Amino acid sequence: MNRIIILVISISLLLYSCASMNSGSENLNELDACFQQIPSSLLTSLKQLYSDYRIVTVSDYFKGTIEREKQYHDGNECLSVTKGDFDGNKKTDFALLVTDVSGNEMLIVARNKNNSWVIDKLLDFNQGRLGTSYVNTLPPGNYADVWGGGKEIGRVEKFSSDKQGVITGTIESSGVAFFFTEDRWIHIWLSD
Repeated sequence: MNRIIILVISISLLLYSCASMNSGSENLNELDACFQQIPSSLLTSLKQLYSDYRIVTVSDYFKGTIEREKQYHDGNECLSVTKGDFDGNKKTDFALLVTDVSGNEMLIVARNKNNSWVIDKLLDFNQGRLGTSYVNTLPPGNYADVWGGGKEIGRVEKFSSDKQGVITGTIESSGVAFFFTEDRWIHIWLSD
């Protein structure tokens, strides 16, 4: 009988330990440098719209990649979240990479408008190579497509922006810039 009681207690402790580990791992993401940049109201909106996706976190990248790339992100180790005023309304907007269970990444931008979030999907990488993409903020300025434009919807040959833009691509490989103009996004390939 004592063995049965010990076995029941052991199983109970094991189950409690597993439950504690699971609840703790959910909170680990909140400690990630990428999550710390995002307001809770935006996190809530993202969970509602993209329930099958999660934000790409620091732990999704190789440590060496972060060390090489953080110089381009103002020393920040998060390569998947950036902020700026992308629509010119003097409120902070966010561009971020999200991923699904298969490792496909998407670029979405959340524009802060009238105390709510307007979320635009700009690019679906469809690559299944989690931790190979980046996102960053571009300053206002004059930009030209490296190939002189193309037939993609929203792609232009050159653009002069008075607002900040978003650049994304595969690390050390490509860069496509997005700018919000009037009521739509345009894009320009800056590197390949």
